[in-house]
Amino acid sequence: MKKILFTSLAVLGLGITGCSNEDLGVAKSGVDEVCATMGDAESRTAMNGNSVVWSTGDEIGIFVTNGSSSTYTNTNYSLSSGAGTKNAGFSGVLEGENPVKKAAFYPYGSDASYDGSKISLTLKDTYNYKEGENSSALMACQINESAQNVLAFKNAGALMSITVNNIPKDYTWAKLTSMTAQGKTTVPTIAGNAQIAFVEGIPTLTITETSNSSSITINFTAGNDVTSKTFYFPLPVAEYPALELSIGNGSTSQVLKTKALDAKRNERYTTTITLDEVSGSVPTTVESVSAVADALATTNSVSVTDVAPTETSPTVSIPKKNTPAENVSISFEKISTTATVAIKEASTGASGNSAPENVLVSVPQLDTAPKFEIELPSSTVTLAANGETATYDEVTATTAANTLVLDKGITVNTLKVKAGNVRVKSGAKVTAISRESGNTSTVIIYKEEGAELPNLSGNDAFEVVDAAVADLQNVAKNGGTYTLATDLTGDFTISATKEVIINLNGHKITNKSGDTFTVNKDSKLTINGNGTVDNVSHGKTCIYNNGTVILNDGTYIRSKENGQNSESSGGNSYYNILNHGEMTINPNVEISQNGHYSSMIANGYYDYTNTNPRNGYVSGTNHQNPSLIINGGTFAGGLNTIKNDDGAQLVINDGTFTNMSQATVQNHHVAEIKGGTFNTTGSAQYVVDNEGHSGAANDLGQMTISGGTLNGKIYVVGAGASLAVTGGTFSDPSALAYLGDNADITVKLDTDTRLTKTMIVEKGAATIDLNNHRLTADASATIKIKENGDDVVVAVAVKDGAKVMVKNGNIGDSSNKLSYGVYAFGKADVTLNNVGFSEMVIYAYNGAGKLAATDCIFKGWLSGWHHGGAFAGCTFTIGKAWYPAAICYGSTTFTNCKFFKNEVDADVYDDSNKADSDGYYRCCYVVAQCNPSNSIGFTNCKFIDESNTETGSVAIDNHPFHACGWGNGTAANYNVTVDNAVVTSQCSDKTKTSNENK
Repeated sequence: MKKILFTSLAVLGLGITGCSNEDLGVAKSGVDEVCATMGDAESRTAMNGNSVVWSTGDEIGIFVTNGSSSTYTNTNYSLSSGAGTKNAGFSGVLEGENPVKKAAFYPYGSDASYDGSKISLTLKDTYNYKEGENSSALMACQINESAQNVLAFKNAGALMSITVNNIPKDYTWAKLTSMTAQGKTTVPTIAGNAQIAFVEGIPTLTITETSNSSSITINFTAGNDVTSKTFYFPLPVAEYPALELSIGNGSTSQVLKTKALDAKRNERYTTTITLDEVSGSVPTTVESVSAVADALATTNSVSVTDVAPTETSPTVSIPKKNTPAENVSISFEKISTTATVAIKEASTGASGNSAPENVLVSVPQLDTAPKFEIELPSSTVTLAANGETATYDEVTATTAANTLVLDKGITVNTLKVKAGNVRVKSGAKVTAISRESGNTSTVIIYKEEGAELPNLSGNDAFEVVDAAVADLQNVAKNGGTYTLATDLTGDFTISATKEVIINLNGHKITNKSGDTFTVNKDSKLTINGNGTVDNVSHGKTCIYNNGTVILNDGTYIRSKENGQNSESSGGNSYYNILNHGEMTINPNVEISQNGHYSSMIANGYYDYTNTNPRNGYVSGTNHQNPSLIINGGTFAGGLNTIKNDDGAQLVINDGTFTNMSQATVQNHHVAEIKGGTFNTTGSAQYVVDNEGHSGAANDLGQMTISGGTLNGKIYVVGAGASLAVTGGTFSDPSALAYLGDNADITVKLDTDTRLTKTMIVEKGAATIDLNNHRLTADASATIKIKENGDDVVVAVAVKDGAKVMVKNGNIGDSSNKLSYGVYAFGKADVTLNNVGFSEMVIYAYNGAGKLAATDCIFKGWLSGWHHGGAFAGCTFTIGKAWYPAAICYGSTTFTNCKFFKNEVDADVYDDSNKADSDGYYRCCYVVAQCNPSNSIGFTNCKFIDESNTETGSVAIDNHPFHACGWGNGTAANYNVTVDNAVVTSQCSDKTKTSNENK
């Protein structure tokens, strides 16, 4: 049976690339496209703003027949593109040679079937709650045979949308039940067997059975506090005598509302229920506004059935409460009067003397919009919708300064402000607004993004401010957590004594004219979440910290930074961060700028004694010794990427740091680098610039490096400056000059290097990784290897008691004549791994310590290792600087090594052999032992010619061993073996005496 794979692309109508009119043919073999569109308004319940859209994870079912068959296969298709839009693509696999799609339905159910005119399916009785969406609204469509790839879904049933505010924190489910009432013994079920019938292409969902009760349950996770949720219940088209909404948990439940409903296809029925925030109880229902005061004496949530036309002066009197924290909710089910409804503060209460801090008023969408006069000068009042939208015709408001709130979905035709300010939420609208006579205060309107206001430009009675900015300013002042819902522009001072936590949430904060964030001395700011903090002003920073700051996430930039060089600011330059307090930067942070005038991060004081707190220490305003801890992150740019200035302490544990102007890290006081990667590019001079000032207590210039990778030059300058290196990897060999006790570092070259000074390992241990580069030395790279001896050119030297490993590269070149490649003093240990010594190096190695060499190439002479030598996989061949010989002063092993051999006798103590005309000393490579008590062992060694071709094996009677002239004795005296057999003859027939030594 042939299988055809159908994939999909997101579409908008028929115009998006990938689903054009040319694609809308019959199903065929190969790649096909299925475009699912929404024909009805609000046909899907995933909310994207005010739109209804497809969601990730959505699945549809398509009924397919093959040829003329009357059998329909229910095939599952999954969303493949277009999540978050009204038009999406779905993919699935069809079987058969000539598949024809007939009908489709959503959401997918494997038990659904189709008989050519209707879909039979089972409605679920349990769903899991999803914030902002519900995947249960039934949709269906029939599919045109000439447009097989277009699925124009329409609603098949109704949808009940119920918002419940102040759900108790331990509740875990909401349930809608169809139940008997009005004398009926059976009622339509809302779960179980159902069908979708098509009439002229319009789908209608109906139930196929009745019972005395049927329920749909939506489960959700208990919260840590009271919550508000909107529940979506799909309903078949039917007349329901009673629908009951209840909420609860495993042991507790309460009925919130019961009402009859004639559910129509493609209709959404909405309501809002606000529970008592303290008790969690259902609103007390009263028949008129005159009964509200008595109800509020014992509860905080009241539902008014109607405000009758006969109530010509309807007034709600809100009694005093025990505490202002007791919030009040008044919900109107209906308002029949055209008179203005007054809501006022009572002068007394049954048991309290405090006006409620918050009052919520909600009305349904009515044919005649109601009028309200609100006199609640001590309360914040929210006007909301009992449902999704509501219109208030006229509102005259006296509220607390903070404030009258117009909730999402609210329209106020005329708003008159007698006292207080106004907040207009996203999705709310004010058509006309005025300030009442007698109110001389400027009315602040806090406008959220997406709110609509009349044009108030030039109206001095009002000041429109960004609500999100005001919210953040409030948190900055009082403490707490703020999560950005949009990009913001403003200057924010963190002055709260309680911690301020900001979640950037993918958004951007840009300064208005000052520092983006200023943190006062006794305040604390923590920033979480992806997003950006920007500063666009000259002389201002993203964060100016005098208190405590923790950066866990975020990108911090100066997008208009224009520093040209160290002398020119370009009119706009400054630090990204200025720290005069305590700051910690964690791994998910990124800080960058492209300027070359200001350092990027400044920790500490430009001039410690300056009385300006931006430049100097001022008691009570900033910290005496600012501290910065960097645990990770990415840092790039600035004249200096990190500047540790006067009086400051810096610890870098990890991170990636790149400078392209001057120095990656510049230190003036006390700094420690424990880890991280530090790079220089462009015109940057130093990876570390450590500057001391003798006698200056706040400019000590003390730095320690115990880890990290530092690629660039190290610069230490100024009297009193000190650098102690105990660990890390460096591209600059000068790091060796600062080794501390027990140091263990790596110098890793990043290019071919010509030394002007010998690389000296004074103490500890060092690995010199040539990194496949070549190390050479100028004539100035000299040291004395004897107390009164001459200066000689040495590439690498290691002092008595220290250790060095040199690996992966070459020392010397064809024109660079070094006296010594590696020289070891005293008992220094040397390890050579994969190092090639050029033919111009006189001594590849010399020293009295211990030597281990693996996979190295020696061209000429080397000697020493009084405390033992081991060579493995090494090649010993001819060079131009001296005779080819390895002079052993300690016991030595050669394993898998190769030795040059020709027909020229290798008596290196006889100067009758001279270099050839091309400079090479072409004679057999010899191994000499200068201490009869030590041993030499050859294992699996070979001879080679000048082209490195093997010419034979080292054997007991054919080997490179030669007795040292001043040792003078027989071969057996020297404990020489080849493959564990004792050697009894030398490789030379000449025996020299000590006065003939060369």
